[in-house]
Amino acid sequence: MNSFSTGITLCLAMAAVPLPAALAFANHHALCQERTASLFQACSTTSSSPMTHTCRIRSTTSSSTRLQAEKAATFGMGCFWKPSESMLLVPGVKSTMAGYTGNPNASGPPTYSDVCASRAWVEAVRVTYDDEIITYPQLLDAFFDAQEANPAARQYASIIFPTDEQAPMAESWLGDAKLEKRVDRKGLPALATTIEPATKFYRAENYHQEFWQKNRPRFAVGLALLAIASGALGGVGIVTDPGIADRIETAANGAFLVGALAMQAERWLDKKVVEV
Repeated sequence: MNSFSTGITLCLAMAAVPLPAALAFANHHALCQERTASLFQACSTTSSSPMTHTCRIRSTTSSSTRLQAEKAATFGMGCFWKPSESMLLVPGVKSTMAGYTGNPNASGPPTYSDVCASRAWVEAVRVTYDDEIITYPQLLDAFFDAQEANPAARQYASIIFPTDEQAPMAESWLGDAKLEKRVDRKGLPALATTIEPATKFYRAENYHQEFWQKNRPRFAVGLALLAIASGALGGVGIVTDPGIADRIETAANGAFLVGALAMQAERWLDKKVVEV
């Protein structure tokens, strides 16, 4: 007996309904399934006689369309810490990821040390965006405005890594930007931006992800602890007792050292780099 037959049998046994009502229920249930094969359906029954069968149908068209609208783009934008945060402020951008790319000869994922020590790798930002809100050419505008590129080092170069679908749009956008003699907010001209075929993208170590979002409050707390350890509370008259002030300063100094060691341990322990 299949699961559908089992479900009908159990439902009938529990409801204790007459046979005609049961057959009507089964026929209606089968028709409901047939008409909603591509939809999500939730069915509920009541045990009153005659049996009442209700189908509540929710279309998945909207959610599936939204998933289809989400696309990815990859850019070399300089040190990826700040651009990965800046791109999140662009309407239509859903998420960003710091990573490494630009090395077609890679045999596996690099480490951050590998990227810094060679001229083969590029620090890049993978941007997931909704192209019903922002188009790829508009995203290129945002990339150019947010980049922190340094053309003196490939690691920090300004590079567009388009997919086959994105390549014609990238070439058209860059051609126009060069003709317009466009410069980014730091004065870097569009002439310094290049286009390279997309290669494997590797998600950088976790401590690089959302770097400033995580570390900005840590740095603020660290500066506050250093100030307290240096006698700031006594200097402004908040703590006047020398003994108490000394204990507070010692505790603040210890807390700062523990925090600094924890941040360093995060780098030592979290070195996983994976292909996306």
